[in-house]
Amino acid sequence: MPPKTTPGKRFRRQFLAEYDVDDVGGRTLLDLACACLDRIDSMESLIAADGLTATGSMAQPVAHPLLAEVRRERESFARLLQDLEPPPDPRAGRKP
Repeated sequence: MPPKTTPGKRFRRQFLAEYDVDDVGGRTLLDLACACLDRIDSMESLIAADGLTATGSMAQPVAHPLLAEVRRERESFARLLQDLEPPPDPRAGRKP
């Protein structure tokens, strides 16, 4: 069975197909962004299996605790993308 293609792996492949990331700092940011996408995917799978609510300490329904974590991971992903600073046009800097 071939290894699972994760959202992070797909993103890395698509990103590197459009942008050159040659420096260690950029590669590290890309690694972190890809890891964020994989964590988001994993948590969203758990939320889908468990439902959007959980049982609180007083047996009341509460939001699934991973919902807040997914939100934080998405915010982290967005910041990492800003830090990667790809050019606005993926063809910028390429020779025709």
